[in-house]
Amino acid sequence: MPDSSILDTQERLEQIRLFLKGLQIRYGEQTLGMVTVSAGIAQIPEYGATTAALLQAADKALYAAKQAGADRIVIYQAGLPL
Repeated sequence: MPDSSILDTQERLEQIRLFLKGLQIRYGEQTLGMVTVSAGIAQIPEYGATTAALLQAADKALYAAKQAGADRIVIYQAGLPL
């Protein structure tokens, strides 16, 4: 989300996560299970000066979100395990 602060990005992703969690998706006569979202957030230049470094930081945050039980948003912090 260009031109957004890390906290604004986190807030918007949280809104999206809650919206999707509240959806009731039907397939034929069956209601499917709840949709969950896990996301990792990283920001230039704090977490990387290149696209590759930024994506690696966001990817580490995403995996941290999944390892913490999924359905959550995690902001990258130095030292997150891959």
